[in-house]
Amino acid sequence: MNKTDAYQKFKIITESIIFLFVFIVFILEQTLFSNTHGSGNNHESGNNNVNSTFLVLISLLFAFAILVIFLERKYFFSYKNLLKGIFTMDLLIAIAGHFSFLYSAIAFIIKASQGKEVHMEFFEISIVLFLFFNVGRYIETKLQKNSNSGLKELLKLKNKNSFIMVNGTKTEIPTFKIKPGDLVFVAKGESVPVDGTLQSNLAVLDYSSINGEPLPISFDQGQEILSGSINTGEAIIILATKNSANSFLMQTINRLETIFEQPSKIEKISSKIVSVFTPSVLLLSLTMFVVWLIIGYTLGTDKIYSIFKGPKDNPFAAATYVATAVLVISCPCAFGIAAPIAIYSSSILASKNKILFGNAGVYEQVLQTKTIVFDKTGTLTKGQPAVENFQGDLSNLSLIKQLAMVSQHPISKAISNYIEINVEHLDNVVETPGQGLFVELNNSQYSLTSLDYAQKAGFVFEEFDFDKVGNYTVFAKDSKIVGVFLIQDQIKEDTKKVITKLRDLGYEPIIASGDNEQNVSKVAAQVGIDKYFANLKPFDKEKLIIDLKDNGVIFVGDGINDILASKQATLSMSFDNGSKLNSSIADVTLLETNLSLVYKTISIIKKTNQLIKINFSWAIVFNLIFIPLAAAGIIFPVIGMVLMFVSSTFLILNTLFFKKRNEKFLQKSL
Repeated sequence: MNKTDAYQKFKIITESIIFLFVFIVFILEQTLFSNTHGSGNNHESGNNNVNSTFLVLISLLFAFAILVIFLERKYFFSYKNLLKGIFTMDLLIAIAGHFSFLYSAIAFIIKASQGKEVHMEFFEISIVLFLFFNVGRYIETKLQKNSNSGLKELLKLKNKNSFIMVNGTKTEIPTFKIKPGDLVFVAKGESVPVDGTLQSNLAVLDYSSINGEPLPISFDQGQEILSGSINTGEAIIILATKNSANSFLMQTINRLETIFEQPSKIEKISSKIVSVFTPSVLLLSLTMFVVWLIIGYTLGTDKIYSIFKGPKDNPFAAATYVATAVLVISCPCAFGIAAPIAIYSSSILASKNKILFGNAGVYEQVLQTKTIVFDKTGTLTKGQPAVENFQGDLSNLSLIKQLAMVSQHPISKAISNYIEINVEHLDNVVETPGQGLFVELNNSQYSLTSLDYAQKAGFVFEEFDFDKVGNYTVFAKDSKIVGVFLIQDQIKEDTKKVITKLRDLGYEPIIASGDNEQNVSKVAAQVGIDKYFANLKPFDKEKLIIDLKDNGVIFVGDGINDILASKQATLSMSFDNGSKLNSSIADVTLLETNLSLVYKTISIIKKTNQLIKINFSWAIVFNLIFIPLAAAGIIFPVIGMVLMFVSSTFLILNTLFFKKRNEKFLQKSL
């Protein structure tokens, strides 16, 4: 279903329900009138016969208009599928509705031609049946509409037209015509239409649709900007690097649509059940029609069951009554919505928890997994270096910060952030790639370099502690080390707790990292993971996942070097702040960096599968109980419709209860 179909379908079904409801009120009114005015003296009886015939004729024509014209496209399509040997959920609805209408029409024509009193027969059954079924579709579509709310919000960010700069002049063109190399003008309050690099000196953007963070982000000239972000500052110009179709916003929209376009394995099972169930019910209905026809013409229905609710004076009507009741009670609404309604509800719950499913297969893939493999950097850790401690004379920190402020290197930024002192900018600092930062002051040479470079350059070491595992940056005066920083990638706060929770679910956690063994073993010990692999290149990670795949493996990573492993995993997860390419191929995208989302993802999917089993069990039990009662002629067709509606309502309420209960569970779980 594309991005507009769900909303158009919602509107059409809403209108059809209102229309059908008004007609049913009319039908019931005419039924009551014809039944209460169909007897009396001869003169009155004759007038009443004429009146009831006229009213039923109007109702017949009105019903014909609805069933054949208004609903023709939906339900006659199921007959076309039947000719191809395809049995769908709509087929029973169509046959039950049209069969009861056809019988009523024939009965009306025969009685009217003979001058006999006419009644509504099964007109109300045919219409009410379609009403109840459309109400079920309305609720299902309403849930789908709600679950698409995230998609709807993203669609608001999609510009139909945009401005590009041509010879210094703004020119409006359709967004899909923007091509790489175009200069795109983005006014204040407008969303960025395509991915590109900032040409203006500064941009302040609302990135909440991309990273989920409420605070705006500042960008400098030359930095990459993603489509879907909103310009909250002054007007800017970006150089398009991608067209609209390949930009981040449209890729995200397409991925959101995927889960509704792809039938999952569970939904395929549901369709398979319906494909077997439908012909079985049709055969049963036909069989019961023949059986009750024989009973009626040989023994009489009144001599078989005193509790028989059908017409006892007309064998054909009695047989039709039972056949219709079987069809009505069997209409597989519960089977049809058991899986979709659970998946839609799960999608809503996941999106509220900053989890995006990339495909509908995740609901089966999780069930096949026993092992979960984590990349280290950016997954178990924050992916940003930070100073763990400093050794040396604190009076040197001002000069060290002046050096660090000059560089954009991540370690320099970490040191600058660590030293919370306001200092002036130093102009004569020299930054040498692969070596460090150097400055000459008062005839002394000061250096901020890596430990490895200091050792190779023959710097003189004081008594500093280098026993801890990590990366060291040193500060030296005239080649003599006078300060040492221990730089570490900080472990995410919730990592250890999440690992414990995953073990409780029966998963074996493993680390697969390209970092050295010292760093990997340290992180493994801190988070409580016994098994780890270090110094892995991308192909090594891929091979590891292939080796583990036989027993089912989840891979969680966010870097470019994780792409091959992600593609081989039974189920892959990626944090959205990492590699955009890896995020685009992952089965699950985690929109926040909290590792708790991994646990929440698995919990949501496992509980959704439990819900689907409960829904299917209910549908099976319902049909096992009430189909035999309908076949025995004990249940009115109208009562059968009510029971069918109650069955579907139970599934909806059960699903809503599941959503509410699991929202509370996820809040308390971590």
